[in-house]
Amino acid sequence: MAKKDSASGLEERIYTIPLRSEWLKVPRNKRGKTAVNTIKRFLEKHMHASDVKISKKLNESVWRRGIQKPPSRVKVKVSKEKEAVIAKLPNEKEDVKEEKKDIKKGLKERVKEKVEEKKKAVAETKE
Repeated sequence: MAKKDSASGLEERIYTIPLRSEWLKVPRNKRGKTAVNTIKRFLEKHMHASDVKISKKLNESVWRRGIQKPPSRVKVKVSKEKEAVIAKLPNEKEDVKEEKKDIKKGLKERVKEKVEEKKKAVAETKE
């Protein structure tokens, strides 16, 4: 169940975290926040770490139906590097930041090409 890469010290696990038993104990307007805090406490306990980060997509999936109706359970892919623990959805992509950088580079190149084309067009009209 747990993959461990000894060279980098990376450890990955997949958990199904039960949330309903915790958010039923609090008022309706505090259930979403309680669900997020439950995820963090669960991961602190099971991964033996104090620094727990929740990905944006995981947070959005918990809050998708609003503050009063969080999911009853959530499946999470957890990776641990030294003392930091990062929780993601199992189907969430790993290197989203790198993909965004590639997209931005492509946009910059396209903008440069358009600027050069306009310069050529302006130079041709002056002649």
